[in-house]
Amino acid sequence: MADAERSTGSEQQFSLFTLDTTTSQIKQLTNEKWTEIGKTVWMPDGSGLAFPGTRPKTGCQIYFLSFPESELRLLTTGLSTFGNYGMGATADSSTLVVDIWESSAQIWSSD
Repeated sequence: MADAERSTGSEQQFSLFTLDTTTSQIKQLTNEKWTEIGKTVWMPDGSGLAFPGTRPKTGCQIYFLSFPESELRLLTTGLSTFGNYGMGATADSSTLVVDIWESSAQIWSSD
């Protein structure tokens, strides 16, 4: 579950939480903050969750947060920006499928 915790200037900050459905206890998974969190996917083996997250100046990258240890690992780097809508994991948790956002621009000149 992602939650908009507070607004700093014009950017909201989001965090990740779990909810125990038997006790209704909410627990924050990490103190890390993002300006956007996309679709989260729990690994079928229960080792943690993968998600696209956006931080200031980094663009949207894919992260893995181990569970219950809450160790955060950046899975992607570079200029690609990953989408927030399509993500899935194979049954053995060895492979993720994610969508990439691409844009193009052209500069035209005329005399």
